[in-house]
Amino acid sequence: MEKRSLGTRIKQFFANTANSPLSSLWGWVYPQTWGGKQFLEQFQRYVFVAVSAIAQDAARINFEVNKVFKEDSKPATNHPFLTLMKKPNPMQSQFQFLEMHFAYMKICGESFWYLIKGERSQKPKEIYLLKPHQMVVIIDSKDNRGLVTGYALLKEDGTKVEFTAEEIVHFKMPNPSNPYRGYGVVEAARVYVQTEEFASTWTMNAFFNAGRPSGILNLKGVVDKEQWEKLERQFNQKFTGSKNAGKTMITKGFDGLDYQKLGMEMGEVALKELKDMVRDDIMVMFRVSKTILGITDDVNRANAHESRIVFVENVIRPEQDRFIDHLNAFLIPLWGEGFVLDYESLPLVSPKERVEEWTAGHNKWLTINDIRVERGLEPLEGGDVIREPITMLPSTLPPEARGLTSKKKELDRKVAGEIFRQILFRNQEAWSRKFREEINNEFTTQKKEILERHSNKKLTKKTFEDWLFSLPQSKARLLASLVPILYTLILEQSRLALDTAGDLDTQFLLDERIKNLVLLRISKLADETNDQTIEMISSTLTEGFLAGDSIKELMRRIELVYGEAISTRSERIARTETIWTSNEAANEAYLQSPVVTHKEWHAEPNACEFCGELDGKIVGKSETFLSLGQTFEGSDEGKFNINYTDIVHPPLHPNCRCAILPVRQ
Repeated sequence: MEKRSLGTRIKQFFANTANSPLSSLWGWVYPQTWGGKQFLEQFQRYVFVAVSAIAQDAARINFEVNKVFKEDSKPATNHPFLTLMKKPNPMQSQFQFLEMHFAYMKICGESFWYLIKGERSQKPKEIYLLKPHQMVVIIDSKDNRGLVTGYALLKEDGTKVEFTAEEIVHFKMPNPSNPYRGYGVVEAARVYVQTEEFASTWTMNAFFNAGRPSGILNLKGVVDKEQWEKLERQFNQKFTGSKNAGKTMITKGFDGLDYQKLGMEMGEVALKELKDMVRDDIMVMFRVSKTILGITDDVNRANAHESRIVFVENVIRPEQDRFIDHLNAFLIPLWGEGFVLDYESLPLVSPKERVEEWTAGHNKWLTINDIRVERGLEPLEGGDVIREPITMLPSTLPPEARGLTSKKKELDRKVAGEIFRQILFRNQEAWSRKFREEINNEFTTQKKEILERHSNKKLTKKTFEDWLFSLPQSKARLLASLVPILYTLILEQSRLALDTAGDLDTQFLLDERIKNLVLLRISKLADETNDQTIEMISSTLTEGFLAGDSIKELMRRIELVYGEAISTRSERIARTETIWTSNEAANEAYLQSPVVTHKEWHAEPNACEFCGELDGKIVGKSETFLSLGQTFEGSDEGKFNINYTDIVHPPLHPNCRCAILPVRQ
């Protein structure tokens, strides 16, 4: 009969007990030391949520490359880096690639980019992320400077792949103990992360099988094999599993038996307090808040908003700043000198929230210049004063003050009017760029449609119809892309107009009449724009047909037509339409406001003689400034014929930058 020591039998007994992993359980006494792979394995529980939140926001970075010319810079929109990052390799998009990069940076404290370069150009054409825990940094032992001479990837099958120093871009967090490797948050927070892991595992096992042996049965004397197997079988059958958790085994037939309780029961542990404490410790290490982790306890809209701002300013932007700095030092120079990489910061508040803040604070706790500075505009003289509405002036004034007050009110009105005009056109310029982009997209689509039709065949008959785009399809595309832009512009500019009128109660309504007006204008714009394009195509093709041009030469003529359209025509169209829409929005806002009775023409400082003559003219809010068919005389005896429509509001002519102001009761 086999005889075994009591200690061996006890260890084997509990090690073999179902659902009671003794080896890992007793390993909790001393938290283990982690290596690189173990860091990656901690990408779960609170670490997963914190790292994902940071990586996802940081990966939303919008790159900008500028070409520096002495003291000035110019955007390089077609820089190869921007093209490469849109799809760094066949398996990842820009967001997927950068999300994994920032995750590696938070978990392991470092990230390795492997650059595959073109054989001739020696410029990067693909980029891959390598697992940090498999990378080895090779240091020149002969050089006292300790320069990095290369890298090696230790694959799981035991093989090694070596890289030159130029093939790897190594990003790393500061590591005082080893400047060649990064130091991640998970490593710095190892005790907290392990405590959270142990608490979660303990809870799970506590529900499954009391989390551990509830006690030790000390068998006195020597136990033979038959007795041992009987005891083990009885324990497994009656005392394991969650339904038997906490039971104490009672047996008989042994020389002596002592029971010793182990540890604490689940009810004896302040488990929630422990897990909350560890969670807060992990949040501190990653510098995230409850809101970022999706925890809504004690969170309201105000502190959630502030938490978001702090998170972006103190966590995301430093990550992105460090990232951009490293790329400028070690990657961007590969495409030549003189290029600087920058990025567009994540907005701390939405445009809607910003407008609401300005609207609520204007002339209460925000001055005109406060708002202008936030918008990146130069402050105006007299714009640092909180100005009360005219209606709040005293009803009776001393005679000597009446003239002075009248002049001051007129000056204030002109200053406020110019501020309104400048903000109106700053908004218009922003939307004009979007409008122009959509028109250029349509021109590009038309050109592609025409050229692809002729790229793979020779026409046996040269007719104009073969060189035209589809008018119905083009018009449908323009309506679908441009109408929503003007709807949004009207809503934005109307709010600005109502704020200028001091009407904070009226909610502007984008009704069917206004929608139909915009739809009709874009429909007319599409017809006129396409008619002009067809006229230009017909003119140049006629010249080409008469000259006996080849298909290739005719295609070149088409490219020239659309080159001019994209570079010049689209800008003129976009500016004209967005200026008209901005003033139409103000006019509609005044019509809907019960406090506005009239409207006033406000000319820009460098207005032409005709707009200058209209400056200060006041008409009823539903009236016109000039009528169709009227001949209008300017200040320099010039004449302007109103031959296209009634002038209800600016623009009076192309590139007119005048505005209309509200006049209250």
